[in-house]
Order: sequence, then structure tokens, then C-alpha cells
Amino acid sequence: MASCVSKTAQLVAALLITMLTACDQQQVRTYRAPKDPVPPAEEPAAPRRVPVVWKEPPEWQPIPTGPMRAASFVVNGPDNQHAEISVVPLSDQSGSDLDNFNRWRAQLGLPPGEPAELERSVRQIEIGGQQGKLIEIAGPPFDGKPGSRIIVAMVQRKGTTWFFKMMGDDALVAAQKPAFIGFLGSVQYAD
Repeated sequence: MASCVSKTAQLVAALLITMLTACDQQQVRTYRAPKDPVPPAEEPAAPRRVPVVWKEPPEWQPIPTGPMRAASFVVNGPDNQHAEISVVPLSDQSGSDLDNFNRWRAQLGLPPGEPAELERSVRQIEIGGQQGKLIEIAGPPFDGKPGSRIIVAMVQRKGTTWFFKMMGDDALVAAQKPAFIGFLGSVQYAD
């Protein structure tokens, strides 16, 4: 038994010596290393943009476009009302009409709509000499602010769906609807 205790004592002593000497020799060090470069995300291929021209109303002011927009405008109305108009060409993989309808409803704080509601909201319209669709959605007043409205026209042409969208204060968008319809009628494709 004594030899067992003596071996255990020797083992404990060896471990303590190892730990004490190891602590004196190694220190924890920290440093900052640059992050590994993140490879750029692969973006879906942009649709081939067909040259398009139009005549925007004089009260619409051009604003900078984003990477997906072919054009952007803003129009201001009374009482600090404003609306933004955008022209966005997307590939045919731009989502179903119902998906888009519900995306626009969500932008106005509305719940998803049913296919029958979409059908009631769509009317045919000519855009650049082609048959397109026009959808209008009004949102309710919220938090003491007046409601908003979206009018979207879309037309498919040569593998691209063109979206013409006006969104803003309800009264201003409703007042600008004739100008928006005129804008759609002025669209011409260069090819």
C-alpha cells in the first residue's frame, strides 16, 4: 500500500511541477488577424436591356437609379406628399403575378391576397404598343398618417418583364394616375 501511495504522490508531484513550469514558460497572447476575403456573391445574370425611350411628365423629377432600375423619378405634391416612380426590367424569373401582387400588398402593410382578388385588381393596358397589365392597390391610413397607394404596370417583351411602378401617398398617386397612364403610352422600344 505504501508503494501505491508513494507512486501516487510521485505522480501528483510530477504533475504539479509540470504545470508550474509550463505556466512560467507560456503566456496567452492575443492578436488581430485580417479577415479572410469574402468572395463576391454571384448575382443573377442581368437581363439584356432593350433600349427603351419614354416621355415623362414635366413634374416628375429624375433621381439616381439603383443597379436594377432603368429609371427613377419622384413627384411632389401638396402637404409634403410624394411619390416615387421606377422602371425595372427583370428576367422572366421575376415571380408569378400573385407573388408580385402580395409583395406589393406587403409594402402597404396589407395581408396576402387571394388569386380571385388579384384577378379583380388587374386590368389590361397598352405599354409601348404591347398588351400589359395594370394593378392598383390602396393601403389604409396608419399611425395617424394617410394611406399609401401603388400602381404597377407590367409587360413582357423578349424575355424581359418591364415593371413600371408608382408608389407614394394615396391622394398624390391617385392624382398622378393619368400622368402615369400617359407615361406608359409614351414607351417605345428602339428595336
